[in-house]
Amino acid sequence: PLTVAAGPVAMADEDTASARRTVAAVIAWYLCAMGDIYHRSVASQGYGPEVHAIQAANPKPRPHAGVIPKEAEAVLEQFAAYGRATDVGSQLEAWDSAADIVLITLPAGLAWESLEATLRAASPQC
Repeated sequence: PLTVAAGPVAMADEDTASARRTVAAVIAWYLCAMGDIYHRSVASQGYGPEVHAIQAANPKPRPHAGVIPKEAEAVLEQFAAYGRATDVGSQLEAWDSAADIVLITLPAGLAWESLEATLRAASPQC
């Protein structure tokens, strides 16, 4: 049988706006600067206009400075889990029915406190 492993970019932080900016920068980087596989894949899942809006908002992509414009918010909602630890945990619950193994992508360069908070928020509750 096929095992599906998938999941979002994730960051837990009490400063929800900061967490949003961080995960948005990761997603923008992947869609704008990592070849064409990511933006083609996301566009083929019904997010073509949103991908184009993200690319237009990031003409010279930089790893930690990408943005997701308001008209592309659906991409962030689908491919990110961010905010307070309880918010991240709740957002990850939706992935449980979509994948056999839920993975998270951690933004590069997170401070230890953010890294630990994200891992704890994403860990299965026993």
